[in-house]
Amino acid sequence: MTHEDSNNGAIPSGDGPALSASLSELCTRAQQHPEGHTGRLIAVFRDDDPGTASTSFDAALNRVNAHSHDFADDAVDFGALSTAEALTFDNLGIAIVTGSAAEALRFSSSRPAEGFTTAVDQPFVLVPETIEWAQTDPGSYLRGFRAAVDRIYRDLGHPDAPDADHELADGGLQTAEHTWGLIATGVPLSPFGGTDIRVAILDTGLDLEHPDFRDRRILAQSFIPGETPQDANGHGTHVAGTACGPRVPHVPGPRYGIAHDSDILVAKVLGDNGSGSTAGILAGINWALQNGAQVINMSLGNRVPTEALHYTQAGRSALNQGALIIAAAGNSNEPTGQPANSPTVLSVASITSSMAKSGFSNFGKIDLAGPGSSIDSALPRPRKRGYLSGTSMAAPHVAGIAALHAQARGLRGRELWAHLQRTARRLSLPATMVGAGLVQAPGLDSPKAGP
Repeated sequence: MTHEDSNNGAIPSGDGPALSASLSELCTRAQQHPEGHTGRLIAVFRDDDPGTASTSFDAALNRVNAHSHDFADDAVDFGALSTAEALTFDNLGIAIVTGSAAEALRFSSSRPAEGFTTAVDQPFVLVPETIEWAQTDPGSYLRGFRAAVDRIYRDLGHPDAPDADHELADGGLQTAEHTWGLIATGVPLSPFGGTDIRVAILDTGLDLEHPDFRDRRILAQSFIPGETPQDANGHGTHVAGTACGPRVPHVPGPRYGIAHDSDILVAKVLGDNGSGSTAGILAGINWALQNGAQVINMSLGNRVPTEALHYTQAGRSALNQGALIIAAAGNSNEPTGQPANSPTVLSVASITSSMAKSGFSNFGKIDLAGPGSSIDSALPRPRKRGYLSGTSMAAPHVAGIAALHAQARGLRGRELWAHLQRTARRLSLPATMVGAGLVQAPGLDSPKAGP
């Protein structure tokens, strides 16, 4: 039996994988399903009051339901849920269900029939779980290598070295002291470093022994069964480097980090293969909120152009708790995918150093733009740093600068979102490509928060 969900198409029936299922199993099931569903369901609560909504859901489920609050600091261990069929993320008003529990909810939410409650009367909406991916341009590694070679060639006395790809050029902005992305967004002139602001990076983890992150205040948690927060992919370390890297790198090269004095929350929600399940990503958001994050960066997503109810709910919960979720728009030069297309998630497109839209960058629901082509930042040892391109690289420019504004003016949630758009540099491109424009750091004239 299936029924049609207004957001994501047909909800699959049949027993879904356990809550403790490995990422490889979830990816395999998603690849086998025409809609990319893992077989598990996400229940989005209708009630805005988390306590009331959770109680109503537990009653509707009529089964033992685990809660994120059962775990210290909401650090959900999916491996400990081998016997559970449902888990509620208490800070979000969302649950994941599988097995007979999911089957029961499907049945009670099916098309109206005599003796059964209709879906509209239920205290939740069902959405199929999917897989999301790191939002890095597929040719990023090759172009990054070419960018490094070109720069070395110019530094050796060949300033007229041609660029095979115009997106590799730094437009004359890059200096020995700062990357072009930092210069274009005004970061070097900002007196702020994100002090007392907690920035959460939901990604493939972080190289916790990277020399540029030594002596930083870092809290790390993995939501990928069988994997630690250590980054064996590289994407997460690069993203964290842009958002929160040091003011003076230990690794030779220009400064690439923005919120150099912020606290860093590392939630590994994408595995070493660069993918992650909806449940793991929601668990990361839930954990970040529990641990006081004011800015949450998600350089991840899928290519579904319709709004995801669960990410809209998660974004709303974050805003209500004084946090802002920032997400990459995607790299397929098509309408913005999930989760960035949700109205409660700030979506970021990528631009080049010549202030043009990056060729790969998605369009449509775009709120801001950030530097995303040929971005120099941290990478796991032994490389330590290098170039990547993608809206994944644009989003952390916004996240890091959001932390600076949060420190400078004490802004949080919706007020922080509005301020970022209000202070953006206007570009001669449609809002569907760059939103309000290029994000800008607070300058010397910005008042410091507090007395």
